[in-house]
Amino acid sequence: MKTCPKCNETKALQMFGKNKSRKDGLQCWCKECRCPYNKLWYAANSENIKAWHKENYKVNKEQVQARNSRWERSNPEKVLAKHNRYFSKLSLVNQNVSRRTLAAWSLQARATHPYCELCLTTESLEAHHILPKAKYPQFALDLINAQILCTDCHDDVHSEIINLGNEEGE
Repeated sequence: MKTCPKCNETKALQMFGKNKSRKDGLQCWCKECRCPYNKLWYAANSENIKAWHKENYKVNKEQVQARNSRWERSNPEKVLAKHNRYFSKLSLVNQNVSRRTLAAWSLQARATHPYCELCLTTESLEAHHILPKAKYPQFALDLINAQILCTDCHDDVHSEIINLGNEEGE
């Protein structure tokens, strides 16, 4: 138990954030008191924070990408939830779909099927549009329109070596 000097309440240790520089390893204020303070501080300093992150990314691009990649691999359920929130905000009927959006769609589709649907390999997986997005833009981000294929099978489907029995996809 620890007492927060801001609200003068005694709370469980889980109610305090971590702070390695303090003797007990915890923040002074509880999370409830600290949250509004942090929001105000961020609002006042958001431009400086964004500039610092942008500069840090330029200087340490490889390390930042490696850290993000490790986080995505260790938190697939959070990545999937993030993509679900992103897709729920989109209204994509009769709109061009960006590469970034398609990459998120592909990642989400691959998270649901960890192997190639034709040869059952787990290496070099890609999402294939069953109905081409050029002809059917309303289904471009529909997971029902996704088929998971390895790179070799995907190339064979597009070169018509393998016929899936449907329209030529993307």
